[in-house]
Amino acid sequence: MTPLRSFLLACVTTALLMAAVPAADAQTWRHADAVGDAQVTRYDDDGQLDEPVVDPQERRGDLTNLRVTYTAQTLRMAISVRSQRIAIQDVLIKVVSSRGYTYRMVLEYFIENSLSITRNGYRYECEGLKATRTQAGYVVTAPRSCFDDAYRIRVGVQTDFSTDNAEETGDAGTYDDALRTGRYTKNKPKLSPWIVAG
Repeated sequence: MTPLRSFLLACVTTALLMAAVPAADAQTWRHADAVGDAQVTRYDDDGQLDEPVVDPQERRGDLTNLRVTYTAQTLRMAISVRSQRIAIQDVLIKVVSSRGYTYRMVLEYFIENSLSITRNGYRYECEGLKATRTQAGYVVTAPRSCFDDAYRIRVGVQTDFSTDNAEETGDAGTYDDALRTGRYTKNKPKLSPWIVAG
């Protein structure tokens, strides 16, 4: 076999092998959280807080789906919640980057809506950070530059929904972690696998 024919055969073989391997959707990651796994804390008859329990009937703050799209320009997170009907709503988003930074975004819906961000515990400005409330939950977007243009990230999400008259209603709050089933550790969400920027 001539060198030219060997080269052509190698090119054809490489092309066939590449076509046989499905392309990875490197920048989008999806996760379905268990429905009905939110933890609920209530006041007892003596006004004392009971231990948190999982209540499958509790819809408020119960995370159901998380979709993260990380492109060359933007991070976009679509967060689905079974119900948002409650007085005070906090959504914590934790982002860990391949550059070694930890970012915390806190989305608060109370008297006025706000979205703040910190990097390694220190507040800083991120131009273009935006949160939108939807019928399904929330959409949070931020320029990739907010995360120092990190090549890859890991994310975690928690909800903390509570009522402003909890002692009267007997309902102190509901809490959920998007990547845990029936378990919640405040301010310590479980993180996703690495998500590579597209």
